[in-house]
Amino acid sequence: MPATQPLLASPNSAERVHRPMVRRRPKHIKRSGHRAIALEASIKLATNTIFAALAMVAFVKLLPQAQAQSQSLDLLTQDVAVVSNRVEQLQHRFDRHFDPQQAQSVMQEQSNRVAADQIQVIWMTPDQSQAAQPASSYSGMN
Repeated sequence: MPATQPLLASPNSAERVHRPMVRRRPKHIKRSGHRAIALEASIKLATNTIFAALAMVAFVKLLPQAQAQSQSLDLLTQDVAVVSNRVEQLQHRFDRHFDPQQAQSVMQEQSNRVAADQIQVIWMTPDQSQAAQPASSYSGMN
């Protein structure tokens, strides 16, 4: 049980009031407790500062690489757009060439042949038509 110290209620009074005696810690223990907290806070601050500095250095080193990747991604996106257009054109040509309903017209375009029930018409300019007519010795009916 803590030791009690008699106290006088008033300096003139003979009554004594008993209060428990509070033991005080020595000052050097109190200071070392504050020092430990200050040291811990300082270590935390220093550690966080080092982490922040390392993060900034890593960011600075990664930034050029990220920009280069972004540029190459843009180039690839453009190439994909060009190739996609070409694929669409080739797909359209493929569909047209292998469509059974258009097979006859495609074969006529690919070759100079025409169907038996059709007559081939060749358009010529007037200059070409006069040069193409052979001179005949036939002068008509006698």
